Amino acid sequence: MAVKKLLTCQKCKMAKEVKRQERTAPPCAVCGGPTVYGDKWIVALVLDDSHGYVAHRFEAYIDKKVEAQALETEMRKTRIAPPAQPASFHSLADAFKTWCETKVIEGNLGNLSAISYLSRLEVHLLPHFGGWSVDQITEEAVEKYRLSRLKTVLPASVNREIATLKRILSLALRRKLIDHNPLAGMEMLKENNKRERVLTPKEITLLLAECAKVSGRCHVATVIALNTGLRKDGVVSLRWSEVDLDANRIKKVVKGGKIVTVPLNPGLRCTLEDWQKSPETDKAGYVLPSPKKAGAHMLVSSNFGFAAACKNAGIGEGFHFHDLRHSFTTYFIQATRDIHLAAKLLGHSTTIMTERYAHLVDDQAADAMKAFSMGAT
Repeated sequence: MAVKKLLTCQKCKMAKEVKRQERTAPPCAVCGGPTVYGDKWIVALVLDDSHGYVAHRFEAYIDKKVEAQALETEMRKTRIAPPAQPASFHSLADAFKTWCETKVIEGNLGNLSAISYLSRLEVHLLPHFGGWSVDQITEEAVEKYRLSRLKTVLPASVNREIATLKRILSLALRRKLIDHNPLAGMEMLKENNKRERVLTPKEITLLLAECAKVSGRCHVATVIALNTGLRKDGVVSLRWSEVDLDANRIKKVVKGGKIVTVPLNPGLRCTLEDWQKSPETDKAGYVLPSPKKAGAHMLVSSNFGFAAACKNAGIGEGFHFHDLRHSFTTYFIQATRDIHLAAKLLGHSTTIMTERYAHLVDDQAADAMKAFSMGAT
């Protein structure tokens, strides 16, 4: 039993419980961002069963520490908590944030993975489930949430959100905060991410012109994606320290903790050199800093005007920022005929994901053979 306060990072949203409130909140142990203390003191009483496992956790939120300590003293005497109430999703989310912070510090969870988890939690899960208790989170309820999300995003995106929700519940079950995981048997959606939407050279020209009209950030983000094949999270989290103009390359940690090295072509290099002189970038930090939060990069969930630029360029509504990765891969393989090198640049461990572009090499080989003849009449 203890009296604690919640300390939350305003940058990466990591949260942990602390026993003391310093005059000045310390920087985040994960990202170094500014932190803020919660308004109330938390008094937590944990009741064990006969086997020593947590049978119930009761939390009280008190304005003053003195009153919280008095309640804690009373609890220690009686060891009696009010009738058990179903855990709130918010309390499970807080525990998950603390778990993410711990795993990042231990080196068992990549920083980008943690950011992705927390982004899905803050942007999608908490707005929907935030006011729910755990007993309301049933497979049927989550199925309704999934169907509503499928109206606007791909199955793969929905699967990532559900996977995050299942992981939160699994952690809560492991810590005995709940007695069962209601989503344990829920199957994931079949993913069909083989989107073949590739921009034509004319569409690329029109899109870049419209992006430039929207904002410098939108234009630079699109140029980077088209010329490196980086995913959206890799683009928005790119630091100037990862851009080596002397060596003429970008060296970036991507999904799965892999490191990709992408040489800079003349067009991308010119764009980055010009952008580095702009007051909109942070020369000591991110290439695409957040316009709202100092020291942070643009959110992965941010649209930054890309959808509007696509619309104004006459590109269909079904085109997503991730499709720029497909455009890069298509034109790179057409130019080099090297699927293995493309897989390396994209951060793929094998060529399995890149094999969908094999037909491009086959088509070029067929065209070449038409002009090639050895002894045939």
